[in-house]
Amino acid sequence: MSVTETEVVRMRGGAVGYGDRPVIRDIDFSLHTGEVVVLLGPNGSGKTTLVRGILGLAPLISGELALFGVPAASFHERYRLGYVPQRHTVVGGVPSTVREVVSSGRLSRKRPFAWMKAPDREVVSQAIETVGLAERADTSVAQLSGGQQRRVLIARALAAEPDVLVMDEPTAGVDAANQEILAATLRQLVANGSTLLLVAHELGPLEPLIGRVVVMRDGHAVYDGPPVPGGEGVYHAPAHHHLDDQRPDPHDLGLSGQLP
Repeated sequence: MSVTETEVVRMRGGAVGYGDRPVIRDIDFSLHTGEVVVLLGPNGSGKTTLVRGILGLAPLISGELALFGVPAASFHERYRLGYVPQRHTVVGGVPSTVREVVSSGRLSRKRPFAWMKAPDREVVSQAIETVGLAERADTSVAQLSGGQQRRVLIARALAAEPDVLVMDEPTAGVDAANQEILAATLRQLVANGSTLLLVAHELGPLEPLIGRVVVMRDGHAVYDGPPVPGGEGVYHAPAHHHLDDQRPDPHDLGLSGQLP
């Protein structure tokens, strides 16, 4: 499979699922260095399954997948793909501070049982500062709001110094004020050259950051292109259409560009 120098993800004819049952089928998807791409679509459309397939958390049943030019089966530098899951998994049974949680993200860069050194601690502090929580670094995460906990998860992913940051529903369950703070954090990452792959139901405050939209429906990618300038950036699934019957007009989706 030919891969360009800037392609960090390349899937061709991909089917991803669980067991031998595909959830998404015939997916062609690429992500290039410096892009900010959002996967849109209703629940069950295959957005998260596509992300899980890219991350190696769900099996590639058929097709081809390359990461940074390397076939996924032979790719071992998983720290290069930072992942922020949808659910708030930051609070556990053992009380932990923001710094302790973020430090755990550094482990993927360390040999087993290796001690954290000064450069590692500096990376952790920088990640915490990037998400605007420097003053809460020694606070228990259990005392933080949902939006602040989302930022802790982002910082934990950033602590591994990934080349790509993948975020599943970054604004889900987050109030409007914290959504704006999250958007500001991501703007800073984009300004610094980060490559972002986001999963969302709607763009909201993230809309100005997005350069490309991929709309998923019924396990297929039905649109791949830019958002409509000045559009709402919201995707509503048509109630009656099926892929075999009719492909949607991009303007009906609040999007513009060419369908594949």
